Amino acid sequence: MDDLEIVGLFLAVLIGISLGLMGGGGSILTVPLLVYFFHVNPFLASTYSLLIVGVSSLLGAIPYIKNKEFYIPAIVQMGIPSVIVVYITKYFLVPLIPDQVYVSENYRVNSDQLLLVFFSLLLIVAAFAMIRKKEAKTHKKVSVIQLTSHGILIGFLTGLVGVGGGFLIIPVLVLVCEIPMKKAVGSSLIIIVFNAIIGLYAVKDFASFDQLLLLKISVLSILGIVIGTLLSKRIEGGKLKKGFGWFLLVMGLAILFKEILS
Repeated sequence: MDDLEIVGLFLAVLIGISLGLMGGGGSILTVPLLVYFFHVNPFLASTYSLLIVGVSSLLGAIPYIKNKEFYIPAIVQMGIPSVIVVYITKYFLVPLIPDQVYVSENYRVNSDQLLLVFFSLLLIVAAFAMIRKKEAKTHKKVSVIQLTSHGILIGFLTGLVGVGGGFLIIPVLVLVCEIPMKKAVGSSLIIIVFNAIIGLYAVKDFASFDQLLLLKISVLSILGIVIGTLLSKRIEGGKLKKGFGWFLLVMGLAILFKEILS
């Protein structure tokens, strides 16, 4: 095991901490972690992340469920269309993506690099939204159509990029539905679990998985989520939201510059 992998295993703990503390961000860290520290293909890393984050989110959701820190209407109205689209995207669309994408007649881009650039831009957009918006104290009535449309988008991006969806679910619940951060975190974790299960169900081939790597990162992320859940009890929701936003911004810019300059 080289030094890069040792650092990667340490960062795996942060996957769980981010999930327990902020209800998302685990996949944001998992995909770059697998790609840059363990040299896993980005599309395979997107599948690995569903397993790692799904297991961690399941454990992380337990205390939120016990404390009733979740919002059922948002989970149902956003979660159902999300998991349906996750399956369609992961099973039917992802296998059709070519290795090389033609940007112009004489210029081709590697699909792995294009995926990571797209991934980074999503993080940056979500980051600015979370940093600028103040947390609401009461719920805002949102139409089923709005939540369903957001769920479809989240499902598509989850299936394509492999994220659990927390970095998109949290802004929608906090900014659109105006749900307090703690309830948004619990709701996000529950939706992430269902997205991960359906996304993995859509995968055709598990034989190529590096089971030892998955086990190590999963165990460390579970340790992290215990730490993150304990920390979340000591930090107020508004600070969590802004911290989450800055976290997304740093990760997004780091990945973007890495892929553009490579």
